[in-house]
Amino acid sequence: YAYDRVFDETVTQEEIFLEIGEPILKNFIGGYNCTIFCYGQTGAGKTHTMMGPLDQLFEEVSESHGLIPRIIHYIFNEKEKVYNIITNNTTEKCKNIVYQVKTCVMEIYQEQIIDLLANNKKDPVELKVKEDPKKGMYIQGITEAEVINAKEAKSLILTGLKSRHVAATENL
Repeated sequence: YAYDRVFDETVTQEEIFLEIGEPILKNFIGGYNCTIFCYGQTGAGKTHTMMGPLDQLFEEVSESHGLIPRIIHYIFNEKEKVYNIITNNTTEKCKNIVYQVKTCVMEIYQEQIIDLLANNKKDPVELKVKEDPKKGMYIQGITEAEVINAKEAKSLILTGLKSRHVAATENL
């Protein structure tokens, strides 16, 4: 994995998307396995960077949207850009392209991967990262839901976020 950079408090959500999100998104659409991993202690701004204010999540476009709403917007509302990436800018092939979007929501909490969309909240299944020669890296057993538009994707993510752990980082 490559370490990209640390952003200071003056950077805008748009700058983060243009520098980190859009290049990774283009590689992903082009067929590469990609990850955006936000790491830091509680209160460091991970959720803000990834989501932005949740009360603005369903606005079409907002300056305060984080990476995830911007990526969702790009995938569902910038279809010509997506098709051009898939077809390497040969737009005449675009008419026959169909793509499917699936969403999962997880968190890593106390060294465990937790499926935030699973129905078994009281007795969660321990999930494992696996690698397959054809699929690449994946989370075995995680809930994946197909989404057909941006609103559906955002609703599903919001549902998952309601199940995450929110606690102060333990002092060591």
